[in-house]
Amino acid sequence: PISGKTPTEERRRLVRLFRDGELDGLVSCNVIQEGFDAPIAMGAFMARPTKSGLLYRPQSGRVMRPMPAPQGDRPYQSECLAAMEEHLHAGVNLQLAVLPTGTGKTWIAAHTPDVIRRWKAGKPRGRILFATHRQELVEQTADTFRFWQPGLTVGIEKAEYSAGDADVVVASVATIGSDASQRLARFNPDRFDACIIDEAHHAVRGQQYWNILRHMRCLKGDPIDAEKLLFLITATPARSDNAGMENICDKI
Repeated sequence: PISGKTPTEERRRLVRLFRDGELDGLVSCNVIQEGFDAPIAMGAFMARPTKSGLLYRPQSGRVMRPMPAPQGDRPYQSECLAAMEEHLHAGVNLQLAVLPTGTGKTWIAAHTPDVIRRWKAGKPRGRILFATHRQELVEQTADTFRFWQPGLTVGIEKAEYSAGDADVVVASVATIGSDASQRLARFNPDRFDACIIDEAHHAVRGQQYWNILRHMRCLKGDPIDAEKLLFLITATPARSDNAGMENICDKI
């Protein structure tokens, strides 16, 4: 079993044993889902009756997809980055990318610094904030940015970790978006070029997300910083309550 109380290193060890075939199965409750892939598995038992496609598809997709997530450049990823740049030059700052589970959304996010560099050519380079839906994805996302952007410093903001003045700040929404948290105040929004939100369908009606977007001056309906990109990412934009993504973005 893996739970939210399982230490990070122990969790990694159990997942590694499972992938190596030394464990026959893993059991968890909302832990090994987003950011977890096990195409080697022969089946998945979902012991939670649900009518929510938003819940069912991402969880079942962790083992039902036919191949691991792509690690390199795919044509649709380059097309997404090109569209992002085109819309930025057209003055569209609040953007949403919709891609299925396992198609390399984090890879695209890790290449946004290249787009921003061209968009803001000649201007001083700003920082990037990447907010994840779950604590488990913070280190994984940071590693992706470090691999694809070796010229940038990457910092983690969670628990005992502080991102300091890192070029790229990776944090969970719960860590920096809570009303009780003082961490968000550490980041001067004037120094950031982009705010990236993963699993962005949660942001439509999520107060913690709104706290982040408002602080970064990219919350639709509030005064928007025209020099900043809001890049939202999700595989499941259709919410069960019919709240539309147009409430937080201007272009898909």
